[in-house]
Amino acid sequence: MTLAIAITDIAALAPKAAGHLIRPQDWNALIAALGEYGAALSAHDADVTDLKTRVATLETSLAAVGAQVTAIDSRLDALEEQVQPLLGQYLVTLSCERQNYAMGELCELTARVTSLTGQPLAAPFPWVDFVAAWGQLRAKAGFVTRAGASDNSLSVQVNAQGLAQVQVRAEHSAGFSEDEELEVSGMLGMQVPAENFTVAQAFMAAATPTDSRAQAAYQVVSAQYKRAEAGIVRAWTDTYHVLKPEWALPLRPGFGGRWQDYRATVLAFAKPDADPTTADGARGAASIQITFRDWLGPWGLDFVTPKPDVVGPWVERIPPMFEREDPLRDFGDLFGQEYGRTGLLGRKQLLRGVEAAMEQVNPGPDLLRQGVKTQMLAGVQAQGAAEFHGATDAPKALGAQFAQAQQTGTVARQLGGVAEQVAQTQTLVESVNVLEGRMQAAERVGQNIQSGLTRIDDNVRAINPLSEDSLRGNMERIGAEIASIRARVGG
Repeated sequence: MTLAIAITDIAALAPKAAGHLIRPQDWNALIAALGEYGAALSAHDADVTDLKTRVATLETSLAAVGAQVTAIDSRLDALEEQVQPLLGQYLVTLSCERQNYAMGELCELTARVTSLTGQPLAAPFPWVDFVAAWGQLRAKAGFVTRAGASDNSLSVQVNAQGLAQVQVRAEHSAGFSEDEELEVSGMLGMQVPAENFTVAQAFMAAATPTDSRAQAAYQVVSAQYKRAEAGIVRAWTDTYHVLKPEWALPLRPGFGGRWQDYRATVLAFAKPDADPTTADGARGAASIQITFRDWLGPWGLDFVTPKPDVVGPWVERIPPMFEREDPLRDFGDLFGQEYGRTGLLGRKQLLRGVEAAMEQVNPGPDLLRQGVKTQMLAGVQAQGAAEFHGATDAPKALGAQFAQAQQTGTVARQLGGVAEQVAQTQTLVESVNVLEGRMQAAERVGQNIQSGLTRIDDNVRAINPLSEDSLRGNMERIGAEIASIRARVGG
């Protein structure tokens, strides 16, 4: 029997009215139920005794735990005092739309500043110092900013949403305004003809600078560079090549055969304010790396390489100049006009194109024309040697070379005149010598004549008019002298 059955059996025995007899089976059931109750009570006694023992042990353990909790509370109070300053730190994260950009594109960088628990910060809002190891930083409109000494650093105050934003752009973009850079970015966003990608997308997707997609994009950039009204694009691309002149030097074999990507690391330091007189350290920091693909170097090499559309017109222009009175001056004037219409890279393209055209021009067998061509080529090459930085807007080296050539020609003509005069003088000297010889011969003849005349005079004085013999003899001698004089003078 279980205690539950016993309880049921006892419940069945009641209620009883007065005079009712207890049957044996009821009595037996009652006794059995009471026995079960007794057994249960005995078991409960043992359990209660065990529970008392366990409760006593538990009370002892609770007392020890209480002492430990008290000690922990004390330690937590001390730890809270130590941790309290750390709770004032910020959680800073940096993000941008993508990781890779083409030079000329603008990367918008966002810094998010919250408490350590991720909650928005209350006013006054903190500031973020941005520092770029490579690249230029520009403030985003709508934010309170303080520029650094250069565009490599910038301070921005966090707005109510906990955000601070800046624009990151290529390193050589310093000095260009936001509108000017937007014009360059717009050029990179132009669609490549007959393709479904933009210029920037072509540069980013091309495996190498010689990829067909990159070559197609080069044509778009070149066309924009040559536009008369594209001064900003021309200045922006020329600035790169002024700051990196090594692109045109044969210092690195294979340069232009692979892309060069510049990794820009931007650091962000959050601080409570921008007041330099308060001793506030950075309460949070973050960093991010983005890359800018250098397409300007490979495009520049492609742009200045002589092509038929540049070389062909000069092949037609140069030969007629050999027929003119001053071909060097006319060539210099035409070259100077083309030179002044373009930028640094355009001048390099012009120089290489004209030099390539010179190789195709045949001046003919005339030595003078060949000399003119040589002087033209020398002038172009001299100008090319002076184009390392392209600091002038006029081809001064070419003009100097031509001026030297013209001066040399003038001196040569002068020397030719002197030589002619010398030859004439030499002839005159020879004539004078001949005349002098003749005069000396004539002088000797004159002396002989004088002697003959003296003898005639002596014979005349010696005539005795009274003596026929004297008269005849002297007359004969006088006749002989006259005949001798006639023979000497050819009479």
